[in-house]
Amino acid sequence: AKGVEQENEMRKQRALIAEAVKRAEVDVPESMIQREAAILLEDVQNRFRSQGLSWEEFMDAQGRDAIVQNLRGESLNRIKTSLTFGAVARRESLNVGEAEFSAQVAEIALSRGME
Repeated sequence: AKGVEQENEMRKQRALIAEAVKRAEVDVPESMIQREAAILLEDVQNRFRSQGLSWEEFMDAQGRDAIVQNLRGESLNRIKTSLTFGAVARRESLNVGEAEFSAQVAEIALSRGME
């Protein structure tokens, strides 16, 4: 039951974040979106290669335009989320200690199989 509670709490948090980002009025420069999309694209391609899958076959199957649009949407969402969090943190004078930050980074890395 504890796992279910945690999952429900995570869903609530994601919904709150999504709503805050949706309401945020943020002008994101095209260059920022393209840079983020390039990083995302490289990340996705690396994941494909690490699983022994062909990125080219995936591109052909999904359609290059659809993939590019998807990456743009995801990039814009990531940037808006980051900017929204930054604005909230500044307004609320939130800051995280170095140890807390390091622990969080380590946890994320571990969950993604990275050092």
